Amino acid sequence: MNAPLEAEKRDAKLNSGMSESLRRLIAAVLMAACGITSIISIFWAEPFNAQFFLGIVGALCIPAALFILSESYERTFIISIISVEFLIIAYPIVISFAPHFDFDFNSYAAVVVICAGIPAVYLSGFPDERGASRLTVFNILWAIFGIALFLRAFLPYPNVFREPVRYGPDDPVYHMRLVENALLGDHFPFRIFYDAYTYFPFGSHLHFAPLYDQIMIFAAWIIGMGNVTHALIDAVGAYYPAILG
Repeated sequence: MNAPLEAEKRDAKLNSGMSESLRRLIAAVLMAACGITSIISIFWAEPFNAQFFLGIVGALCIPAALFILSESYERTFIISIISVEFLIIAYPIVISFAPHFDFDFNSYAAVVVICAGIPAVYLSGFPDERGASRLTVFNILWAIFGIALFLRAFLPYPNVFREPVRYGPDDPVYHMRLVENALLGDHFPFRIFYDAYTYFPFGSHLHFAPLYDQIMIFAAWIIGMGNVTHALIDAVGAYYPAILG
């Protein structure tokens, strides 16, 4: 009576082993694709620009693929975090801010690394499956954020970033005036709560909550390391809604 049960257990164990081997093989192929694409992108990149360094980091995916096949999970985890995770986080930021900072990037390498890297991380067989699932969820959400940032920051760049930055209706212009007043009018780190020039000559108490403007004020001050210019304030103000959105 135990013979059929033993046979079923052997078959289940065999199928489990085959599925695990197939899973590792797929993860290794995806990881190798990330590495090969990154290496190729180095030859097309400008020396010592953003894509040059991203390609060097992406080349670490090749040893990660070998470690996956050898079931060296600890080394796989470390190298995957260094290479794939860094690239998944870095590519959306580099591409979105490329026009303003003149970053060089390879769109094909970015697509391959993100599309192949996310499932490769999940399938690579980390000992902590719960941690791998959480990391995969984070990667998917970050990719969605990256696409949104690309649509809101990269594509409209030529129409927004002109000399000076072109803002829309009255409210954005007024918020930027409040930020400039705080940074260039010796009010930092505070934002004014009473505007003597609105509803002149009586003045007006501001009905805008301060946090929205304070974030821009501190962001511009930190980026400029205390040396804030009109151009920096305009750039922070233009990217601000794109990042929040």
